[in-house]
Amino acid sequence: QPTIKANGAFPLPWFGLTASATFQSRPGPSILASWSAPNAVTTLGRAYNVGTTKTVNLIEPGTQYGERVNQVDVRFGKNFRANRARIRASMDIYNALNSNAILTINTTYSTTNSAWLRPTAIMPGRLVKFGATVDF
Repeated sequence: QPTIKANGAFPLPWFGLTASATFQSRPGPSILASWSAPNAVTTLGRAYNVGTTKTVNLIEPGTQYGERVNQVDVRFGKNFRANRARIRASMDIYNALNSNAILTINTTYSTTNSAWLRPTAIMPGRLVKFGATVDF
């Protein structure tokens, strides 16, 4: 699964502002099914060598993925001069489209509960950050 990233910056015609944006598209979470097979389902005719269960991958790793995770980050900036100092003020907006994409999922398969493929983490919500850089 490829990862795609693109970014760009350009001056805006208003108030001397500059704008930049970053787009990222990453593969979704890997879909796996790890099952703890008990001794009772073995066809070996004997118990496992170690413990009472054996972990079995029901889906081959690296073959199935969830929906892609797309993220757009934006920055607006302006340069100022104050005596000999140069000031660059900025406002960053992370996850500008407020995506709630699934980042991780439960990959433990069970015949007794339905937690398999339940999301365990989603992309954090939109975040706005203000900053400044001063050169003197």
